[in-house]
Amino acid sequence: MQRSYLADLELGYRNPSVRTLVRLANALGISVPSLFDDASKIAAQKRR
Repeated sequence: MQRSYLADLELGYRNPSVRTLVRLANALGISVPSLFDDASKIAAQKRR
């Protein structure tokens, strides 16, 4: 996945596919629904 694509996702210029969401979640070691949680919830989940 290219940096420019990730940047476009973060800026809202592109919409990710389900496949992309799965790949991002796997790379981050979190679940797909966690991608939509706020940052404090994600940090707490990573500590478990």
